[in-house]
Amino acid sequence: MIKLYSGPMSMFSAKALVAIREKALPCEVELVPFSPSAGYGTMPGPVLAANPRRQIPVIVDADHTVYDSTLIFEYLEDRYPAPPLRPASVEGRMLVRQLEHEADEVLFRPVADIINDYRAGRRDRRAEHLDRAAAAVDRLAGQMRDGAFLASDFSYADIGMICSLYYAEFVGADVSDPRLEDWMRRTLTRPSVAEVLGGILAYMRANGRPEPAVHAAILDTVQR
Repeated sequence: MIKLYSGPMSMFSAKALVAIREKALPCEVELVPFSPSAGYGTMPGPVLAANPRRQIPVIVDADHTVYDSTLIFEYLEDRYPAPPLRPASVEGRMLVRQLEHEADEVLFRPVADIINDYRAGRRDRRAEHLDRAAAAVDRLAGQMRDGAFLASDFSYADIGMICSLYYAEFVGADVSDPRLEDWMRRTLTRPSVAEVLGGILAYMRANGRPEPAVHAAILDTVQR
């Protein structure tokens, strides 16, 4: 059984858990203590031992310990290739890796800056960060093509983008671009995504946190 060290609002842990659910792998989740104002508390020993950045997610799978959501994707695909979450072709795999990288480093980067500034008591750069998030959302919308998902079949690209988009809306970015609507609905109503992001939404509601309205409206239709 895989053990995932996660957090109740960890976007990167959500990515890893969606992939684990997609592959129908048994998984035990251990949550790290979390505070909206301070972030995560003391990390468990296995996290500190595995990850020099002292961050989640970390998975332990038998004798293998892997950190970083992107590396976890790669590990899961190599060790548990069925069902596949990346295309067979070199071009397709490169597209998925590139889109997943953009999800982390282009779309999520201004989100992280907003969160870090909030914890540091800064508000002066919020508009700038939101402009960067808006540009990333527009870039994603411009990459939509005919087909069910970003790389034709559901892949790590969709997992990375939907998780980053969820948090972009959470911090105030406008994600209501009509070019994204069909893809968002297809992705959010997938059982693995609905379970994981639906769990984060439930945590937000239970703790009085603002919720991403566009995502919440779709996720609520899954729960009915």
